[in-house]
Amino acid sequence: EERLAVLAEEKAKKAEQREEREARAEERRREMEEARQRNLEAMISRRREREERIQGSQAAAREKRKVSARQKDKERLEKLSTIRAAETDMKEELKEKIMQKQEDAAKRHAEHLEDIRQKAFELSVQKCSTDEGVPIIKPYENKKKCMICNVLIRSEVHLQSHLRGKKHSEELEKSAEAEGKQLKGSSEITDYNIKQIIDAPEGETDPITVKAKERVKVVKRRAKKLKVKLEVKGEEFIASQSAPNRHLDSPHRAKIGKSLRDIDKLLSGQGKGTWPNQAVSQLERALGEITRSLDKNFAKDQDVFFNLGGFDVLGKIYDKVLESKGASNSCPIPIKAIVSCGKVLLTATRDHQGNCEFLLLSNRVSKFIELMRNQLTRLVPSDPLGVEFDVSPGPETDPLSKSVMQFLSTLILQLSKTNTSQNAKNRLQDLVSYIVSVETVDNLARYFQLVRNPIDSSPEVAEFLLVALQFLSSLTGAVHSNGEAHTLLLSTLQWTELAGTVSLLYGMLLHQGRDTARDTSPPPLPTHTLAVATETCTLLQRLVSQNLGMVQSVLASEGISLEFRHIASYLLWYSQCHSHTPLLNQVIILVGYFTANHADNQTIVQEGSQPSVLQQLTNLPFQYFSQPELKHVLFPTLLSCCHNNSVNMKILTTEMSWQLIEDFIKTPEAKKSQLVNLILPPETTNPANSNTTEEKSA
Repeated sequence: EERLAVLAEEKAKKAEQREEREARAEERRREMEEARQRNLEAMISRRREREERIQGSQAAAREKRKVSARQKDKERLEKLSTIRAAETDMKEELKEKIMQKQEDAAKRHAEHLEDIRQKAFELSVQKCSTDEGVPIIKPYENKKKCMICNVLIRSEVHLQSHLRGKKHSEELEKSAEAEGKQLKGSSEITDYNIKQIIDAPEGETDPITVKAKERVKVVKRRAKKLKVKLEVKGEEFIASQSAPNRHLDSPHRAKIGKSLRDIDKLLSGQGKGTWPNQAVSQLERALGEITRSLDKNFAKDQDVFFNLGGFDVLGKIYDKVLESKGASNSCPIPIKAIVSCGKVLLTATRDHQGNCEFLLLSNRVSKFIELMRNQLTRLVPSDPLGVEFDVSPGPETDPLSKSVMQFLSTLILQLSKTNTSQNAKNRLQDLVSYIVSVETVDNLARYFQLVRNPIDSSPEVAEFLLVALQFLSSLTGAVHSNGEAHTLLLSTLQWTELAGTVSLLYGMLLHQGRDTARDTSPPPLPTHTLAVATETCTLLQRLVSQNLGMVQSVLASEGISLEFRHIASYLLWYSQCHSHTPLLNQVIILVGYFTANHADNQTIVQEGSQPSVLQQLTNLPFQYFSQPELKHVLFPTLLSCCHNNSVNMKILTTEMSWQLIEDFIKTPEAKKSQLVNLILPPETTNPANSNTTEEKSA
């Protein structure tokens, strides 16, 4: 037991020792852990401090970089702005240099062009100081002015006519004497002319323009009065008419009636927009059917057309054109269909006095005049002499106005030729006055002046000109010699220089030096060009028969006299070479009336490049000196050119014997000649006395 106790005591001691060792080991472990924790915390603290130090340095570096970047960006922007400012300054400087160079180049070019233009004008003055060559009809860009005569000059034609005119020669002598100069020879006169012909100052008032504005105001007031008068008379006539007989029979009544109903149905069924192709085809088919029916020349068909209201139905078509103000792009009905409508009107009034008088007295014809005025206004510029208006390809044509002019000329000619009532005659005079008052003749004259080039390759332009000339001829044939319409028409023709017909012939015949070379025969002209020339001569002859003094005064004016002389010379030459006797006879007669009892015009026919007009007349083919009918054409003209003019008489006697003219004057044919009686009154016994006396004194 003691041993067990000793063992237990030893075991207890060993347990205590073990516990003490474990306690000491635990203590050492705790101390080691505490040391480790202290070391870890110190390490963490050192790491944190290092990180904070690193982050601080990094933040400082970043801030430093930002500041540096901002500084660099600022410097870059400043440098860039400096560079850009320098570039801008350089560009502005370069631009200014370029602009200055361009201005200098443009100035030099303008000066060069001005020098060329001045040299060309000086050459033009030198050329125009003589009668050689054919001057150009194209207007100057800047009007010229003669300082001696205080006259505005619009073209080279006007310049040559002015420089060779009597007025300029007299003023030239007076001006030279006032300056104490004595001009000897053509070169000194030419140099003096060059100094005196200058560009017209800007803003200078043209007397012709002022008169034109005043005339337009007067004409517009007269047109308004005549329009009201025609409307009142038309309403009175319609009110006095009885209801038409709609049961009248004729060979083609059924076709005409059906076609008119179809047209009326189309007009009432279509809206304001453009007609569809089907409706247009139906309209043209109906108009064609009526035209074919009326072409049979049955007067009863024309009566049926009137009684069935044909003029009223067709009038609605033209009303639609007037509503659209005549513009082809806004008119609901195609122009081709409206032209077909004009053909129907022509056939309905042809050789039918009743239908013609109805259109006149009912004032239905006034809408055609208004339509024609609207269309012609679009064809011509406000200023026909404006060089900015390009007419190089030739003036434009308008089929609608052409159709209306054809109808009106046929209507007016028929009314003037038939034996109508006094009321119809008075209305016809009012109608002509109204046509003239709405500036129809003025617009046609402007259109004629646009022809500054040949129309040989433009048959459509020739056809339009031919219709316009026939329309003017119908107006001249419709007026009475003592009527108001006659006075108004003639004054308008005088103002428009015979409706621009002389300029028309000059522009289409004398171009590109056509009349400069007389060594060979002239090239043949197309048929349509000859037709226009013939119709123009016919119109001039008609005007001569109505008022010779007015025609002579216009043809004797500056510019026109030169154009007429060149035209007569060229047509005499052309007609002889190509044996065109009718045109040749017309020109001979016109030259005769041009010089009848007019000393200045007699001087014109002896001037110009050789052979002159007078020399060509004396060298016509032998038939004109042997055949009685041709002698009746030529000899009165030769008498007119040489009567009381010793210079012309001398030229004539060098080419032929004056005895031929004296023998002709004694014949019965000469006594019937209107031109001979105009030059030599019946009481004159010896027509050659004055010429012979002047020739001897010379």
